[in-house]
Amino acid sequence: MEVLELIASGFSKISGLGSMVMVPLMFSIISLVFGLGIAKAFKVGLTIGIGFLALNLAIGLIWQFITPAADILLQKFGLDLKYVDGGWMTGAAIGFASPIGTFIIPFALLVNIVLLATNQTKTLNVDIWNFWHYCFYGAIAYLLTGSLIWGYIMAGVMAAISLKFGDMGAKYIEKEMGIPGISVPQCFAASTIPLGLALEKLYDKIPGLNKIEVDSETLSRKLGVFGEPATIGFILGLIISLAAGYSVKGIIETSIGVGALMLLMPRMVKILMEGLIPLSEAAKAFMQKRFKGRDFYIGLDSAITLANPTPIVVGILIIPITLMIALLPFNQTLPAGDLSAGAYYVCFFSIIHKNNFLRTLISGTILMLAVYWFMSIFAPTINQMAIAASYVQEGSAMGISAGMNVVAGFFLLFVKWIGGNIGGVVMLAVAVGVYMICSIYYKKNESKAI
Repeated sequence: MEVLELIASGFSKISGLGSMVMVPLMFSIISLVFGLGIAKAFKVGLTIGIGFLALNLAIGLIWQFITPAADILLQKFGLDLKYVDGGWMTGAAIGFASPIGTFIIPFALLVNIVLLATNQTKTLNVDIWNFWHYCFYGAIAYLLTGSLIWGYIMAGVMAAISLKFGDMGAKYIEKEMGIPGISVPQCFAASTIPLGLALEKLYDKIPGLNKIEVDSETLSRKLGVFGEPATIGFILGLIISLAAGYSVKGIIETSIGVGALMLLMPRMVKILMEGLIPLSEAAKAFMQKRFKGRDFYIGLDSAITLANPTPIVVGILIIPITLMIALLPFNQTLPAGDLSAGAYYVCFFSIIHKNNFLRTLISGTILMLAVYWFMSIFAPTINQMAIAASYVQEGSAMGISAGMNVVAGFFLLFVKWIGGNIGGVVMLAVAVGVYMICSIYYKKNESKAI
């Protein structure tokens, strides 16, 4: 028992380090494993760490300029709801604090190793910080069933299916970013891939919509300076600040701030890429030497997909759309914590839709409808988790919810509606079916050009 407690304490401390410490540390260790040498491994970890820090600084412009305006718009909408969206930080905190979070790191790594060994995935997921998604959804299953076993099964299901989704999205990332051997198994972003692929096929069949090509390159070519990312950001900031009723000073500051976000974000991602390229090449050589004839992907955070302006623009436009969705009768959750994280919600749509603004915006709207529906359904359970983690006091006037992965939400519906072990069995059966369908789709389409 003491040994288990010691191990649990060790993993708890690791998960408590936060992404700013874990990211460079893990990438340096992984670089050493792949044979880069101490000096190069240090440089890789340092460069990737700086890249993530730079990216977070750029994203901070959203919190500085967009969030205050969104708060004013929220007040204008006059929403009075039972729960508030605590955002991904709340989800991570209560997920790691749950009983499932105790051993989630070794558990998810074991799932990954088994799937690699059995040739069920090509992705080696090094995005360890985002393992919080697995324990978050596992904790929901645990509360709904009262069983730790079903909690860990749910966590394992999401770890496995996220790897499969990561495999499915890898060739889209390679075409968009020009870097082979990279995938994004980050649980939330990866879960949007099946929806994005289905909607892309649908859009191609809709007369009129299938002819509209609106991306950053087209806008820049046709509109000149008014189609450039910085100018688009300036105009978006102008519209949002006018809607919020800002003073002239506030309007100018917000417009320039959003313009800076649009200009800086892709450049920050390029810093990140500088560290990832040598790691990707070393990992590919390492794996091919030991597993001849097999290709492998390094699984990374969804932040690497933000090199193009499209998800950033759509992420900003999604804010007023989300506020309107919050007015719908089914919704019980006040938009807040993740309101300014729209770029991460739509990042894979942007890649699948070839950076088409209109298609990405439509897909993002459909996604947000589903997210808030699931968030409202599971809000009471998530609030229980938050109370257990001492993140909110029992009996508070407003409870806590958090953004729901639509695939996890779909699986967990069976647990909630049926309940107990039977609900868990049905959930697992459905998840296995989805996994098999995705595996068949992947094998059929892996070599097809996009």
